[in-house]
Amino acid sequence: MDTAISDVENCSDGILNNGEREIDCGGSNCQSCPAKMTAMVNGAEWKLSGATIFSQVNPAGNSIFLTGTDSSLNSISLIHTGPFQEGTYTLTSGLYSTPQQNYTSTQGDLIILEWDSEERFISGQFSFDAVNTIGDTIRIQEGYFAFAPY
Repeated sequence: MDTAISDVENCSDGILNNGEREIDCGGSNCQSCPAKMTAMVNGAEWKLSGATIFSQVNPAGNSIFLTGTDSSLNSISLIHTGPFQEGTYTLTSGLYSTPQQNYTSTQGDLIILEWDSEERFISGQFSFDAVNTIGDTIRIQEGYFAFAPY
């Protein structure tokens, strides 16, 4: 029985190596890391269902649209119009949608922590307040997203 441990780095060894961004993903040698998105919505935890963030980039308009959905089909969407680079920005628009209601932002912040043009993903933080048509307000805080593809 061979019990030797391989010294060869690979993308499934459970170790952060091989140029990976996180354990066994990212970098030039491994598959992309799964997208992540979390936030506190009126004090309750909201978490991306699965690892899919829909994103759309309009280079001519210098804008990006990111949206993620949780297991209850509530979604958070972010629109940034501005430079495609790291920095702190006023959020162009934030949306929170439930199967029954849509809330649009009245104010918000976006911090782009990483804009990786080689692996083509964006990571950052966000917060915003949003209002529905009858004046109810939703507060989105401690928002975080990572490895959102573009």
